[in-house]
Amino acid sequence: MKFIYLKNFVLTFLILFFAGNIIFSQDNIYRIKLVVSDLSEDESFTLISIYGNNIEPIDSATSQNGVVNFIYSKPLANGQYSISWENDKKYVDFLFNNEKYIELHTSNNDPIANLEVIASQENKYFVDFLKMKNELNYFANLGDQIYSKNPKDPRLQMIINKVDSLNNEINNFSKKIPQDLLAYKVVKASVPPSIDEYNSTHSQSPYGDIKSFYKKHWFDNIDKQDSTLVNTSVIYDAVKFYLQNLVEPQDTNQYKKAVDFILSQFSWNDKQYKYVLNLLLNTFYIPELEPVFLYIYFNYMHDTQCNGSVADENYRKAMMITKLRKGVDAPELSGITTDNQTFKLSSFLGKPIFIIFWAPDCYHCKTVMPFINNLYDKYNDSIEFVGFAIDKDLQAIKVAAKEEKIKFKVITDLQGYDGENCLRWFVWGTPTFFIIDKYGKIFSSPYSYEGIEQDLENVLKL
Repeated sequence: MKFIYLKNFVLTFLILFFAGNIIFSQDNIYRIKLVVSDLSEDESFTLISIYGNNIEPIDSATSQNGVVNFIYSKPLANGQYSISWENDKKYVDFLFNNEKYIELHTSNNDPIANLEVIASQENKYFVDFLKMKNELNYFANLGDQIYSKNPKDPRLQMIINKVDSLNNEINNFSKKIPQDLLAYKVVKASVPPSIDEYNSTHSQSPYGDIKSFYKKHWFDNIDKQDSTLVNTSVIYDAVKFYLQNLVEPQDTNQYKKAVDFILSQFSWNDKQYKYVLNLLLNTFYIPELEPVFLYIYFNYMHDTQCNGSVADENYRKAMMITKLRKGVDAPELSGITTDNQTFKLSSFLGKPIFIIFWAPDCYHCKTVMPFINNLYDKYNDSIEFVGFAIDKDLQAIKVAAKEEKIKFKVITDLQGYDGENCLRWFVWGTPTFFIIDKYGKIFSSPYSYEGIEQDLENVLKL
């Protein structure tokens, strides 16, 4: 009997011990739970981190009876996240700020409108803000549509009043949020600064019109010391609005001035500054605004050096613009074909050449390749087509070329982005296009489908 009691005691002790350890270990668990009603069947859900206008899938999980959990032993980076499903057609946004447990409920029918926060102080405020912001965006978009059709439509004033009312509502709402929360900084940063509040404390130098005020103070409500805001959409939204609405006229000189002002606003925080700098570089890397891109690069990229790596993306962009401009001699392009024949671009002088730099694992290359094949069918009698594959695995290139049914010559140097060809041509990403005229000079580096075909027509006229 004593043995039985002792055995039961030991068993009870072990159960309590392990249970206690399990409960204790929960202190190091971070859990995000989403409950979705009205799901016809369980779905795959993706957890996505937000970095300005960039999104990155970081995890996935399958729901069980409409419940999906993301569980971690270490906290996520603080910032804004989304959970998406149905191939990203449905999603909800939330904030993570070191909270151990977040629980959200919604419906599959209308996830955003029906989103409820069950557990999370941060998101009780953030979700309420999102609903107000969605209403604000609805009326703002409606006003844009009406204005585009009739700038004198009497309904516009009603919409303007509604937008102003919603902005005031969000502004008042932001003041109720505890200031130690990330939600406070995100909501405040999304609220336009108040000209009335500014003028009341600057009576000696008040602003007379809202646009002049916004041009100098649009970024005032963003906490310039908090790096976490880079992991949200607020800085991107603010910069985008400024460039679209507060730069007049929208020409090269005014954009350069806007760049100087915007970067001066974010110079206090290194992470914010680098994010905004790269955002501006990406924004202005389009043909009609290349002078602005070069202005930013040569005036602000002080630490950028070419080290022969694709990591020097902005260096290669700048060099491609300046050194491979229209009319300069095309660099040599050499390699082997997929059947191990040698190839040199200089051997094809006397005939225009179309070059696409592509990669076997490039999604956009797969998308554009049928279009390029059609162009080959149309122009191959008069234009040489060449596909330079950026990869170090010849078999992978052959498989991809077969899968994409590439009709034209495929060559490679099996050196990737750090090979001499990519360095000579300053290739930083794929697909990249060049058109060479019959004299061996750069004719263009088109960006769009329409631009490619138009330039092919034009190069044949030389």
